[in-house]
Formats: sequence, structure tokens, C-alpha cells
Amino acid sequence: MAAATTQASSHLAIKAGTTLAVLHGSNLGTCRALAKQLAEEATDMGCTATVAPLDDAASGLPESDAILIVASSYNGQPTDDARGFYDWIVDPGAELRDARYAAVLGVGDRNWADTYRAVPKRIDERLAELGAPRLVPRASADTSGDFTGTVEEFSATLWSALAEHFGDAGAMPVTSADEPLYELHPIVGPVTSAIDARFTVTPMTVLESTELVTADNSLGQAKRYVQVALPDDVEYHTGDHLTVLADNPPELVDEVIERFGIDPELRLSINARRSSRRLIALDREVSVRELLTHFVELRKPATRSQLRRLAAINPCLPERQRLAELAEASEPCALSPIECLLEFPACVVTGAELLELLEPMTPRHYSIASSSRLSPRTIALVVSVLDAPARAGLGLFKGVASNHLAAIGPGHQIRARVDQARQAFRAGADPTRTSSSSVRERASPRSAAFSATGWRPNKRARPSHRRCASSASAIPKWTHLPRAVRGGGGAWDRADAAGILARPAGRGPLRAGPDRRRRGRGLGAARRSGQECDWLIGLVESDHYVEDVWAG
Repeated sequence: MAAATTQASSHLAIKAGTTLAVLHGSNLGTCRALAKQLAEEATDMGCTATVAPLDDAASGLPESDAILIVASSYNGQPTDDARGFYDWIVDPGAELRDARYAAVLGVGDRNWADTYRAVPKRIDERLAELGAPRLVPRASADTSGDFTGTVEEFSATLWSALAEHFGDAGAMPVTSADEPLYELHPIVGPVTSAIDARFTVTPMTVLESTELVTADNSLGQAKRYVQVALPDDVEYHTGDHLTVLADNPPELVDEVIERFGIDPELRLSINARRSSRRLIALDREVSVRELLTHFVELRKPATRSQLRRLAAINPCLPERQRLAELAEASEPCALSPIECLLEFPACVVTGAELLELLEPMTPRHYSIASSSRLSPRTIALVVSVLDAPARAGLGLFKGVASNHLAAIGPGHQIRARVDQARQAFRAGADPTRTSSSSVRERASPRSAAFSATGWRPNKRARPSHRRCASSASAIPKWTHLPRAVRGGGGAWDRADAAGILARPAGRGPLRAGPDRRRRGRGLGAARRSGQECDWLIGLVESDHYVEDVWAG
């Protein structure tokens, strides 16, 4: 690819020696990756930028001209790499040695309404209280909304503010006649090498793929048991996640190629003209089929900014008005950008404009269903295969990762990485407390996984089906609470005294976790009328109630 002209470089260059410290609070890597990208853009502007977890500043902010914090909340609590910093900054005795410009970008999911933006909001408030002038107003990027659009708007405002305070009007591009005329980049590895490196995924071999439940059951979803061998240098612990970078289903790729009349074998050289969160990680030419298979989201719903862009280029007044209504609607749009172009044919876009509308492919997270004590070199997943009528009414909606995993047979490879769960969520993390886990596994390994945590499940435990917000999103989970917790009244007091740890598993972007919290408040109300919110908050803050949340 040709060198990209970055978005940051369109602003005034920064004075040499200006320092920017980018600090992140992240559990599964979203904020960490975002912090690295923002630091790279700042470097392009001329800053000397550093990236570190928030806990590196647990006793005070680093000595730099400006501070940028990218952080999320985890059940309303700071992430594992930000707990020390959070304890320091909310302490009434905290002080800033010097007043430095600061900016805060919060990352979260609006579906978790009780705790959405809680930690970054409090950090931003405390920085202002301690005398740190805001470089730009705090922004909140919603992973269930227009995440990319929010981040792009925030970064553009941030670079303008940095240029205003630390700009160097006399700066000129540094070039040298002694530099080589050409720059060579060796192309090695598979076509997905660049995107694999971006998300740090590696090949892992599938050992077994067995259908547990066919799609003709009452839930309408097939379930598959998938066992994967770990590379020699990778290990996991019970409760961790497998992050999978999937490919689009071949039939979906064929449908897009046919509907738009594109030559699937046409070779493309894709060169970025500016920096953006929508940049595709490519290091070579690709065919149209390779591009649509590995690198872009084809069914991800259109964001508000994408709908506004389509409305702006649509010359048909009725279609333009309908697109504008979708952009401003309270409910998210069910149509993908591809489906919008088919639904509103007056939109005419070039190939480059179409590619800009499509989000780069992003990885999906799965709870590991096996016990690391029982099978340390292999991991197991129980996958709900999403294949249901699309909410937009246009054919079937096939989940990218679930169908990808379902289609991979033994001996073939997936691209994935292991992500650590929050320490409090790991089974057996605190041997002094009983675990009430949602370990999804077949009978024998499941029993072994529970035994490893120090207690045995009730023999009558059975799958508990949770109906969630997205289409066909009923997810079976092995859910069981010890007898002391299932009871009402004084049972919760006995549970508190016994140090019981409730650990429900769920998908962050869906509503399973928030629904469980509402049910938990109902139990709390039976126990302690009028104080259910404080009661549940206390369980969360003491790590007696933890949720498997994936946003941020």
C-alpha cells in the first residue's frame, strides 16, 4: 500500500518535544488498541507519544504536556489494569503536582444502562476537580451505536485542540536528499497477514466439531461443540475467552458479488488517503472475493453517520428523507450499508465510496467452556449458530463468527487468540469463596470444571435459555446457584457470610447481563426492601457478583 496521508497531518504540526501520555483502561483490548491508534496519529503530528495502562499512573499522572485517557467500565467498576489509578484519583487526598491538559474518551455499551460510562465519567470529573484543564470535552463511544463515528469526531477535535495549544506554524516536513529513492516492503505470509497482526490472532487447529442440537428445536438455533488445539506458546485459564477473527460466509459473498455485478477475480490496489478507524489492514493487492471474504463486514447494521452520508448523496427526495429518518430514529437501523444501497437504489456510489461505507472485519468473543485443569492444551466452545430471518426482512441473517466456526471441520484452522477474563471472574480465582459459574460444557468436562472450583453442581441443573435482544439470540447456558443463594430472605445473608460468588456469563452487547441485574434486584428487594440497588452495587464492588461482559 502507498503511504497514507493521515487525518492528523491535515492539522498544524506540533512543536518538537511536545509530549502526550495515552493511558488506557481495558480488559479485552478495545481501549488498548484504540489508545495505540491515537498515539500513532499523535506521533504523525509531531508529538512524542507514549502508551501505558492507567495503573502505571496509580500514584500520579505522568510528566507530559497533555494526558489522554481511553477507558471503559466493567460492571460499573474499573478494568483490571485501571483499579490502582481509579482508587488513587477518587481518593479525597489525591493531588496533581502540575495542571496538565487532559482529555477522556469513554468506551461502553448503552445496553448496560446502569453502569454505562460510569468510570470514564468519574475520572473526567475528578481531573477537573483536581485542576486539570480539559483539552476537549469528554466523549462516549457506544459499542452498540456509531462507535467509529464518535471516535473519529473525538480525534479530529482532539488534534485541533492540540494544534491550538502546542502548534508550530513554522514547522516544515522533514525530508532528506540522502534518503533512498524507493522504499521496499516484503510481502510474506497469507493474504490476511496484516489484519491478523492488527488483532494479534494466530492459526489454531480445530480438533472436533460436533452438532449438539439441530436447528429444528424449539429455539430455532443449532448448537455446536467445537474443540480447538492451542499453539505451544499459548495457555488459558478457566473462565477466559477465545477471540475469533472470522470470514464472511461464502454464500453471502457470492450474493453481494452477483447483486452488484462485480468481477470476483478483479485485482485491487487499495491505498488510504487519510487516517480513519475504517481503514482496512492490508499489505498487498487483493481480489474482490478476498476483500469481501476476509476484510469487511457485510451484514453489520449501518450507523447513523453512514446513513447520513447515504442520505447526502441520494438525489431522490423520498429516499433521502427516509434515510434521514433512519439516521435519527431512536432504534438502531436493521439494514447494513449493502442492504441500504439495494433498498434505496437512487444512491450511486463509486467503488471507493462503497468500501469506505463498510466497516473493517472485527473479531468476536466467545466464553471458553472447558476447564484448564482438565484440558490445558485444548479449549472447547459451545456455539449457538445464528441463522434466522433478518430483522430487516431481507432473507436470512447468518452470524459471521458462529457460521464460520460451524463450517470449519476437524484438521482445518481458525484465526484466534486467548483473552484473559477479569481476575474476579475466573473460576477458582479466590479459593476462599464458593463459585456459582456458568460453565458451558458437555457433561463430563463440565463436572470436572466445577470440581476444580471447589464445589459440585446440583444434578438437576439444566440449561437455562435466555431470550436476548437481537434476532434469534436465545443462548443456552448452564446456570446454577448454590441452594443457599436460591432461597429468599435470610438465605442471602447466609450467602454473604459464606462468601458466595455469583458469576453469570453473558454477551456484553446483548441484554442478558442487564436482565439478570434486574432479576437480581428483585431478589434483593425480597431480602432488603427499598435497598435493592445499594445491595446489588455492594455485591458488584466487592466482587461477589461479577458478569462476563465483553465491551471495552
